[in-house]
Amino acid sequence: MQYMAQIQGGAGPDVWDNEVFIDASDFMDAAQQASAEAEESGGQVTFLDQCDCSETEALDRAVSRFLTWKLPLGFSPDAGIIFRPGHITTNSLLWPTGTNLLTATQARDMLRRVLGVA
Repeated sequence: MQYMAQIQGGAGPDVWDNEVFIDASDFMDAAQQASAEAEESGGQVTFLDQCDCSETEALDRAVSRFLTWKLPLGFSPDAGIIFRPGHITTNSLLWPTGTNLLTATQARDMLRRVLGVA
């Protein structure tokens, strides 16, 4: 069976999260694997569920997560684009996210290339 674990780590504006797909014989086996993965990456398991989802569903989840991801404090746009945060902090709702970089279609194309399914 396949399970999907969400792992989260970091603190404050540096919080990160990751989805990990695990092949396991049962829920307890998946929980042990997810815990080991979280410990290795310095995070904790925040969600674990059976997930026999297709590649398309997994890609759609990845696109959504990218588009809502707050860009890191030191991100540096190129091609002459300038970002001056001024009074905006990383905790602000105004801090840029992945949607400031790509549309959903562009993000899907990028992730398909990254995952080698393009």
